[in-house]
Amino acid sequence: PPWTRTGLMSGDRKARRYWALGFGHSAAPAETSPARYLHSGSLSLIIISDFNFLKKGVVSMAPYLLLALGAAVLGFLLCELHPSRRNDIILIAALSVVMFFLSVLRGTSVGVDYQMYLNYFAEVCEGGLPFVFSKNNLYWREVGYSLLEYVISLFGSSRLAYAAGIALVCLVLNAVFVYRHSPSPWISMFVFISFGIFGYTLCTIRHQIAIAIFLFALPYLQKKQFVPYCLIVLLAMTFHKSMFVLIPMYFLAQLALTWRTYAFYGVCLLGYFMFSEAILPIITPDFYQGYEVGSYYMLGRDIPTAVIPILFFLVVALMQKPLLDRNPQNLPLIKVSLYCAVLFIMTLKHFIFQRFALILLPVAMLLLPEITRCLAISPEQQAELLRALCAEAKAAESVVISTCNRTEVYTYYTKEEQQQKLFSRLQRVLLEKAGALKVDHITDYLRFYQGEKAVRHLF
Repeated sequence: PPWTRTGLMSGDRKARRYWALGFGHSAAPAETSPARYLHSGSLSLIIISDFNFLKKGVVSMAPYLLLALGAAVLGFLLCELHPSRRNDIILIAALSVVMFFLSVLRGTSVGVDYQMYLNYFAEVCEGGLPFVFSKNNLYWREVGYSLLEYVISLFGSSRLAYAAGIALVCLVLNAVFVYRHSPSPWISMFVFISFGIFGYTLCTIRHQIAIAIFLFALPYLQKKQFVPYCLIVLLAMTFHKSMFVLIPMYFLAQLALTWRTYAFYGVCLLGYFMFSEAILPIITPDFYQGYEVGSYYMLGRDIPTAVIPILFFLVVALMQKPLLDRNPQNLPLIKVSLYCAVLFIMTLKHFIFQRFALILLPVAMLLLPEITRCLAISPEQQAELLRALCAEAKAAESVVISTCNRTEVYTYYTKEEQQQKLFSRLQRVLLEKAGALKVDHITDYLRFYQGEKAVRHLF
């Protein structure tokens, strides 16, 4: 959080000690109090020595923590234990409705940039369509956002009308994307909340609408279809011009991922930390005026800012082979998660790079469900296991059920056999196909049911 880089940590005698563990905080001016700033909506663990600030911090974070917990519990009970498209719709709709009301009913202090956007909305309401296309419009280059604000103004000029319109756009786009493209919608919705993406829809509004649009370009990135990918990115750029980085990202995401790739980006990061102050003054005057070295946006963020994206990428890297075995089209998503982690590391030196890192963070909404599905055996492995059960374990009939947290084998034998002999044959075939014959204590994780017990377990 930015107050750790101002007088609050070092020179302000009125301040106690403040620590924050988490990531995803938005910019706040130095004079902003921590208690007010906690309303930005990111999921974090806050440890504050001053009781009054602690009380306010817990209260302000409670809705997000409860929302994340609710998404996890409801998702597991409704969608994991009883999977169906109907249950997916119920979960997505329920969570989206709750987030909608949180967005609409929040105070004006929730989201550091929120008041600024409310002021701009008032200008649009007053100036109408001529203002949208005039040079007096601060966002005249980002015409998509300006037109959206004008459309919202047709339904009302109040703060509630604005908050409802923005929430509806962000949450509907997210819900449609998750339903259509996520292999596990409940996990994607949990990521949307717990990774702070929902929190940013309350603050960096233009940015988050552009990101919500970009999500629909990810399937085309996987399929290497540049034209539809580019068209969606161009649409997103009409809401926030920073989305231009996604054009070169398309080509970078298609490159092979080897140890040389990691070494190359490691060297680039080292050069960045050594020479960024000398290079950025050459670039920022042309692209981001007012972002010169020494300004607030060129200050570094604290290490917790990058912890979650880095840890997530490490998991992705460890699961790289299973992810590619499951679907070779996951390669571009893996590369995007790498670039996301790199940009968050760069944020530790200069805050401005968080703007670009946040564009790529929602890739976790697709990759984390893919990772959980990798823990289940593939259809090809299931077919191979079925053949082995019938040929080697002498089963007359067999069925394999595999999910992210269990693999179950059901067999039928025409002859009565000793239970131990039957179990030994099944166990040998199953462990052999899993490559786990020599794993210590593996049998502690096996369960064997026969007859009525097997039927009861199934139902």
